[in-house]
Amino acid sequence: MAGYDFEALGWLLFQRLATDAAQRELGIDPAAWDGAADERREARDDRRTVRMAWVRGTDAAARRARLAAVAEGEHVTVLTNAHEAEATAAGPARILGAAWLTDVLDRTPQLRLTHPAVLAGGDLARVFVPVGAYHAALAVLERHGFAVLVGPPEMGKTAIARMIAQALATDGWETHECLTPEAVWGAWRPEARQVFVADDAFGSTEYRPDAAERWGRDMERLLRSLDATHWLIWTSRTAPLHAGLARLHRERGAERFPRPLDVLVDAAALDRAEKAMILLRHAKAAGASGTSAAPLVRAHADAIVEHPHVTPERIRRLATSRLFRLDPDPARGLEVAALLVEELHTPTVAMSASFAALDDAHRAVLVALLDCPPGAVPERDLAAAVRRHAPGGLPRAPAELTDRLADHFLRVTGASVTWVHPSWRDLVIDHLAADRAARAAFLAHAELDGILLALSVAGGQAGERTLPLLVEDDDWDLVTVRAGHVARHGDDHDTLRLLRAVEAARRAQGGPSRAEIDALAAGVLRALRRRWDAAPEPPSVVGLAAWFDLAAVTDEAVEPPKVARTWFAVLPPAEGPLDDDGLRAADEWLWLIEVLWYRRRSLLLPLGSEPNEVRVELVREAIEAGADPGDTARAALLETLRARLGRLPGRQPAPVEMPYAFQFDAPMALPDPGPSAPSTVDRILRDL
Repeated sequence: MAGYDFEALGWLLFQRLATDAAQRELGIDPAAWDGAADERREARDDRRTVRMAWVRGTDAAARRARLAAVAEGEHVTVLTNAHEAEATAAGPARILGAAWLTDVLDRTPQLRLTHPAVLAGGDLARVFVPVGAYHAALAVLERHGFAVLVGPPEMGKTAIARMIAQALATDGWETHECLTPEAVWGAWRPEARQVFVADDAFGSTEYRPDAAERWGRDMERLLRSLDATHWLIWTSRTAPLHAGLARLHRERGAERFPRPLDVLVDAAALDRAEKAMILLRHAKAAGASGTSAAPLVRAHADAIVEHPHVTPERIRRLATSRLFRLDPDPARGLEVAALLVEELHTPTVAMSASFAALDDAHRAVLVALLDCPPGAVPERDLAAAVRRHAPGGLPRAPAELTDRLADHFLRVTGASVTWVHPSWRDLVIDHLAADRAARAAFLAHAELDGILLALSVAGGQAGERTLPLLVEDDDWDLVTVRAGHVARHGDDHDTLRLLRAVEAARRAQGGPSRAEIDALAAGVLRALRRRWDAAPEPPSVVGLAAWFDLAAVTDEAVEPPKVARTWFAVLPPAEGPLDDDGLRAADEWLWLIEVLWYRRRSLLLPLGSEPNEVRVELVREAIEAGADPGDTARAALLETLRARLGRLPGRQPAPVEMPYAFQFDAPMALPDPGPSAPSTVDRILRDL
């Protein structure tokens, strides 16, 4: 063994190690501790007081002063990361420092296995954090000898497996990384203690969907052979193994084989403290302590751990990136923020290589998912999109292709599918943007969501992605055709989304694309006008509002749809009092007046105004009468109508009266919260 590195742990990992060591050697129940090791952590019984002191920094006097302050009192024992020789001013206290911990670790293999971050040998141990998934995997292995780590790429599944193997090696276990079942049997020694790590893409340089199926075929033999001294850790696609376990459980019963859910460990769930510790360990290993990078990391730690795309691998990349060459001057904060976005959002080289290794059929599934609504998509809808984007046919059923992509690219939950990590979506978009033929094929078969992607602006984590799939004139021709198709045949919800997306693109884009967007917008507006004018039902007010909003920003003049039918469809009663249905009609009617007045006033004049004064007065009377107590829906509608009346041309907003429940004789006095306590993330990064 290469020894232990206590100083690199940080206070929280040291606290966990010391708590377990104290339970084992001193009989202190972990629940007896109060406080934290970086401040004051203490456990008491009738005979003694035991304190835990994390000592940071390199200043010898400051370290001795910290130990002396913690050691004050009678019958005190201090657990610390410092060396016992540093406690020259600690008085009569018993100091259990680095030498004591070293002795405990040397003779306690289970403690080394539980706290592998303390191991000084190897690059992995220097940066590793035993997160919840690590401990869950150990528990599963101890029960079944077999653990399956699931979760997105870059979440540390392979690191967890390798760290378990490395920690076991300190107790004499043989460790084997095996790409095939044959490799397991070739290394198998019944008399030895052995751990096998099965990962079908070590280094994530490729993705072979069929590799897991080879393991699935050997499932029964593997499970019959595993025992307390032969463990298998699986970090690849789980579906074949899951199916194999389920089959064995049905055929052989529960007495020998674990249920599928018994061996699954999700590596994707990292809390804030775990991500902060990963950031600390990587930054320290990269040499950030004492450099200009340290205050930068501390200043942006919360933003890093809260970033939606953050993974352990991206934290590593950030810690070893250009961060060390940035000036810590606060005036250059935007430069630092831009670097964080770039490093945390950009797919890694390994992800790109993994995607590039896919064949056309598997890639078609991922491309088709771009043409589906955001969030979880029903498998049947994804299957329909896959068939639409693969008109030449597929070698396998869409469900089988989706199953082969599960865990690495896709998350399959019940009957729904989504991206396992948002970066995969960005990577597939970048692939289409760079591949002319693939882009054209996608646009030629795109439905609404594919069109919205092509027209999207301010996409990507930093809002840098605009019109990502509209690179050449031919792309514009294709998306214009597909947008016209949606305008002619889509339902009201789809047409509304299309109108809003085209308007946003037109407002955001100038330059050479302006004429292209105007032509697309005009085509959509004309198609909708013809559809609405010919339909038996009048268009909705919300649809007309979106139509006129788009027409207002489009340079090309387009004849408006007929609005009289909608006007009379939403016209409220001319006699009161107005019930809820009458008020909802009034809301639509006043909204239509507002739209026409500000967007196309000439269409409003022929509709008449004299009878309308009666209806406006009825609305005003309803507002003054108010709603019954507890009728929150009617009260909200009345407030909306009050605002609409205030926006009518030539009118002043009606006075807003505060409901009785919100009136107070005097302003409420709020207590002064005082200075906020530092967050756990802030405290963890103090060790950098």
